[in-house]
Amino acid sequence: MNPAHSVPTWQKFKNILISLFHLEYIFEDWHNNYTFTV
Repeated sequence: MNPAHSVPTWQKFKNILISLFHLEYIFEDWHNNYTFTV
């Protein structure tokens, strides 16, 4: 296992958290726009 090609676990976890945050933000923004237009 080459450390240069492996991503640290904390970095993977951080990327997952960032992805989830963006998804929730997009969904919340879409939901707010949807309820506003309706």
